[in-house]
Amino acid sequence: MKNKALALIMGIIQCYTGFSQTIELPLLYSLKTDYYQQALINEDSIHMSYASLYSNELSSTDNFPFLRSDTLSDRSWGHRKLFNENFLILNKKNIYLTLDPIFNFSVGSDLSDSSSSTLYTNTRGIRIVGVLGKSIIFSTSFLENQARFPSYINTFISNNGVVPEMGRVKSFNNDGYDYAMASASITWDATSFLRIKLGNDKDFLGFGYRSVLLSDNAFNYPHLKLDFWFAKRKLKYTLNYALLQDLVRMPDGETPESLFERKMGAFHYLSYTPTQRFSVGLFSGTILPQIDQDSVKNYYLDAFNPIFMVNPVLNNPYYVNKVGLNLSYQFFQNSRIYFEFAENPADWSQYSTLIGFSTRDLFLPNLNLCIEYSSTNKLENSSTTGITDNYSHYSQSLGHTLGSGFEEIYIRLNYEYKRMLLLVSMNIADRSVPDAEVWGFVNESEPLPSGTPTIANSMILNTELSYLFNPKTNMNIVVGYRLKRSGADEIFGETDYLYLAFRTTLFNEYVDF
Repeated sequence: MKNKALALIMGIIQCYTGFSQTIELPLLYSLKTDYYQQALINEDSIHMSYASLYSNELSSTDNFPFLRSDTLSDRSWGHRKLFNENFLILNKKNIYLTLDPIFNFSVGSDLSDSSSSTLYTNTRGIRIVGVLGKSIIFSTSFLENQARFPSYINTFISNNGVVPEMGRVKSFNNDGYDYAMASASITWDATSFLRIKLGNDKDFLGFGYRSVLLSDNAFNYPHLKLDFWFAKRKLKYTLNYALLQDLVRMPDGETPESLFERKMGAFHYLSYTPTQRFSVGLFSGTILPQIDQDSVKNYYLDAFNPIFMVNPVLNNPYYVNKVGLNLSYQFFQNSRIYFEFAENPADWSQYSTLIGFSTRDLFLPNLNLCIEYSSTNKLENSSTTGITDNYSHYSQSLGHTLGSGFEEIYIRLNYEYKRMLLLVSMNIADRSVPDAEVWGFVNESEPLPSGTPTIANSMILNTELSYLFNPKTNMNIVVGYRLKRSGADEIFGETDYLYLAFRTTLFNEYVDF
């Protein structure tokens, strides 16, 4: 028995050869742009606009240290684990498994807030990724967090009860928060034309940093996703059935604590990719409440209807519908232009647009640029419209981070030299103050100052200089500075946040609002 246990431990710690693994790719924007470039080389049509994305859809993984499976046998175990490999690896004939600690240890100060204590994030967790045979992929992770944030994020948490993109909070050491996030998914490549995924995680639709159709801005949610391919894989149809909820309690029931109001999300996407340079897709998204105003559960048939555009056409008054268009064209070798349009069929004046341009190797290798313009019209009667009536989950937008009532320009410039990375990003926005109240960006506990404008501008500048230790987990050490200003700082807040962090970065963090 002892020999068997020892053999198992050694098998996990060591890396074997002979099994080519396929894994789900993280939604991290800085990694996705590399995948888009690699997809151009693939002879088949690869539909890259709607996550999830998988490593076997790339023609080669050798150019991506995050995916590369080779090891440095001439290096010590400690050196390999710190700089090149997953922490624990099991790689045998019909199973591939990796286990890694994930963390974020950061400390900083808001220089514009004299009353602020030391700000910090203390995140500890674990991540497991595995492959069984040739067709089953699974992953799971769990994060436990304590943190103290800049004041503008505290305002959002106080209004919505959640940390941005994360779960519900409870107080910690008076002015801090304690919160957690768990993720899991299992994917089965059932046939050459059908993939089935069951998960509790996020999605993203689009080629940019933002999305007005469906983004990973909100908290994880359980969902069932079906991908179908047709016409030699040039045509793809995705059905995504999600269980969402609002942080609003239902009437008292038999449970000691009333449950939150649940709702269903049905997201359909039909994409056509005749070549790797051009992609066009049609989107249909519907949010269906569990109980309508007559307290009758009537959404099941509509929620699981697989026929594209049926729900928006029927236009049930209790539903929130969004239909949209997604276009992308890659010109030259390194540049892409993309466009998104989203519309509410119940109110044709409520529409969103996004247009973006991204290019790689601008002037010199590994210097990349992204520029995006996005806008969404103001909500009608936003002073009386609650977030539960919107395209949302866990009090956060399922689309653009800013919700509604804004025009935003986002600019992102990053440069990579060996393992050093420099990131500079800026977003400048004109924002509707009433809409910002609806989405929890404005302090709801205090009345707005006299003379508050209905439209106010805001600006966030973020700079980071980091060193990448291990690309397998994107483990890096970073020093950063975040500047936030507004034409109405008393509404949107003012921040000069200087921070130092040692972290593994595996998902996007949307704190630029």
